[in-house]
Amino acid sequence: MSANFYLCMKNLLFNILLLMSVFCLTACGDSNDEPGKDGGEFFVGKTELAYSREGGSQEINVRSSVEPRVSVDAPWVTYSVARRGSADIYALTVNVAANDADFDDRTAVMTVTDGSSTATINIKQTYALGLELKSVSATDIDGEGGRVTVTVATNGTYSVDAPAWIKLVDDSRALASQTFELQVAPNRSGTVREGSVVVSLDGTDVSVSFTLTQAVAAPLESMTAKEISEQFVMGINIGNTLEAIGGETAWGAARINEDYINSIKESGFNFVRLPVAWYNHCDKSTLKIDDAWMSRVREVVDLIVAHDLYVIMNIHWDEGWMELNIDSYDSEVDNIQRTLWTQIAENFKTYDAHLIFAGANEAGKDTQSSADALKTYMQTFIDVVRASGGNNTDRVLVVQAPSTNFDLAVKYCLTLPADVVPDRLMLEVHYYDPSDFCIMSKDNEWGSDCPVKYFWGKDYHTGTKRDCTWGEEDYLDSKMALIKTNFIDRGIPVIIGEFGATRRSNIDNLQKHLDSRAYYHGYLVKSARRNGLMPFYWDTPGDMFNRATGSVIDRQNLDAMIESAR
Repeated sequence: MSANFYLCMKNLLFNILLLMSVFCLTACGDSNDEPGKDGGEFFVGKTELAYSREGGSQEINVRSSVEPRVSVDAPWVTYSVARRGSADIYALTVNVAANDADFDDRTAVMTVTDGSSTATINIKQTYALGLELKSVSATDIDGEGGRVTVTVATNGTYSVDAPAWIKLVDDSRALASQTFELQVAPNRSGTVREGSVVVSLDGTDVSVSFTLTQAVAAPLESMTAKEISEQFVMGINIGNTLEAIGGETAWGAARINEDYINSIKESGFNFVRLPVAWYNHCDKSTLKIDDAWMSRVREVVDLIVAHDLYVIMNIHWDEGWMELNIDSYDSEVDNIQRTLWTQIAENFKTYDAHLIFAGANEAGKDTQSSADALKTYMQTFIDVVRASGGNNTDRVLVVQAPSTNFDLAVKYCLTLPADVVPDRLMLEVHYYDPSDFCIMSKDNEWGSDCPVKYFWGKDYHTGTKRDCTWGEEDYLDSKMALIKTNFIDRGIPVIIGEFGATRRSNIDNLQKHLDSRAYYHGYLVKSARRNGLMPFYWDTPGDMFNRATGSVIDRQNLDAMIESAR
């Protein structure tokens, strides 16, 4: 064959490949639109575009013999046009800004034309989330608290954040509910307080806020010991904290804070026992209490009372200056009692009836001379407090039975120390029976053949040496009845200032132990309340609450006690 023939075939093949590449390029240009349109015909790939409220960009193919002209009737829509590889295929990019202003869905119409033909693209974007504060029923709140009604306009869900003393009553987040109520607690802080309420639109940074200002509540008028006892629901100790030798955090506690006290309140407790060391924070030669320590204790009492809780504050162990010298009367011990309580009484005499003083902790022995010494020290306590004036002249005070023991209370305390004001004294006992279940830390700690017990209650026995062999339901009921007969029925209120059973770990049948322990606490609370006693659970860091955050650690135990107290 001639060279001309090969040259003709080569040119033919080149033209065929060129046509195929143009066809492929055109087909690829239509890949995100409706395929199958005839070449040359004006065509817009999409006529409807939808966008979220966040906005964004979408791309459309446009077939046009000339560069298409584009217009749009909304400023929140922009666009750009760029030629693709094909001569008559263009990429139209449609950009929509975030919708942060229109609280209904918004629409726009985009027009695309090649001069002779026109197409429209309908653009729709989801509504913006909006929140508007419409009304607040009151911003100046009475000292005794009350309800505040708040109305907002919103098309989203919302959250409400406020100080602990302002509670959301209606916590509905449904779109249909645009009115909610706040409950403001009584203001026992002694000063006017302000709280910012912030309503936030969920999932956004949109919020509205307002401030509530609350006056000081009228002081709680003087109450008798019986009247205060009638307010009791359930009590708790802030243990191993302010009485810790070395300071508030020396025994592992976090500093007492708003979150923790609020959690106590929200959990159902309305009385707090506050053990405090004072001698440990004084000049031993003058017995002058450190000013900074006095201020810190006042700060804690203020925090508790501000939550409308009653607080019983004592002198607690405190290096044992009383407990270790209680065999008989000692004038030096009496002087320490007098000097410390003189300072405490002076610094707290303006507080209303929410504050109760307790003279000591677990002092005294089972001898007449020891019981007489303790009674003398309690008399000193009462006389000093009454002489300080202010609200201390008729404040309710708590005196202790020897060793805070039930039986010794009956043996030695049927007659309480003298008080110039009638009906203002309470008696304190503690309950840690059976001791091998409640407080014994290891086997044979108190003698041979004396294992720690893990299971209390007739329905929780395992048939092992870990079952309690004494101190169960009938015994406990008899002890509560003993106090009722000898004191409650005679008009003398009695607190169980401490009770509690150690939570064991790393033992066989752990869950049954935890169930038994919760049952013990619930049973004790129910029996105590049935007989008129006021029980205070001994809570220590890491037991019932996380002291730093206020979160509940032992829900089973908490629920058992609170349900029994009601």
